[in-house]
Amino acid sequence: MNVPNSTIKIPGVGPGQDYWPTVPGTGGSGGGGGASLQQFVNRIDGSVNKARVDNAQSASPVLTTQTGTNLTGAYNGGGLGNKAILGIQGFDLMPLSQLFSIVWVWREMEIAHTNPIALEVYVNVVIEPDPVTLPGDFKILSIANNNGPPIVCAAATPLGNGRWNYAWAAAPPVLPTGPNVVQVVNDFGPPFPVVPPDINVGPTWPAHAYFMSTILAAFPNARLRDASSGDGGLPKTTVTPAIMFIVGDSNNQLLASRLIESITVNGMSV
Repeated sequence: MNVPNSTIKIPGVGPGQDYWPTVPGTGGSGGGGGASLQQFVNRIDGSVNKARVDNAQSASPVLTTQTGTNLTGAYNGGGLGNKAILGIQGFDLMPLSQLFSIVWVWREMEIAHTNPIALEVYVNVVIEPDPVTLPGDFKILSIANNNGPPIVCAAATPLGNGRWNYAWAAAPPVLPTGPNVVQVVNDFGPPFPVVPPDINVGPTWPAHAYFMSTILAAFPNARLRDASSGDGGLPKTTVTPAIMFIVGDSNNQLLASRLIESITVNGMSV
């Protein structure tokens, strides 16, 4: 999408919350030169340890994690692993009730893994559940299919040749294990009210999932936030974008390389 010399608003973003999907004069994924590497200037590389995002602002960024151990200190928690993070700026203060869908297409770029889903591209969404009475307290929503099988947060469609279409919607889920659900890192508990998960297949949070309607019923004022959330699996004392696409985790020591072909939020390419 090209919007010469202007910014546009994504549907649902609050007053004044613009984002910048393209650089004027660029379009599509073809063409050479520096401009083609800056089609999405709202994207940033927030990777941790031996990981990176190549050409983060292009139409085809590549998320790569490498092998090897690290010293502690890169995460808020004690993690030692390698995590590639592509952050999407421009969603700070967006009401959670206005987040309707996230769809992304990714491609496996190496042949090391017989099960590429084990190192899938998944999504973290940073929210401030109760900005009225608990401002500055955050939770992380995870939209993943490999956190706690058999929970499936997004509908995964194989496209062939190592390509996958992942689609999530804030819509009635397909029970008993999804999709169209989210997981909440460490669940909801103090200082927040305890909110029982809608899906419970085990004792810890990776085995739990929530309907978006359940979260909004408990936290009607919840909103997305760019924030230094303090989450143990995110970069230490770093403000991250509210929406992040991730490969690997804070324990990952494996090589993975994933090309992102497209990302849409609420039907808008970002």
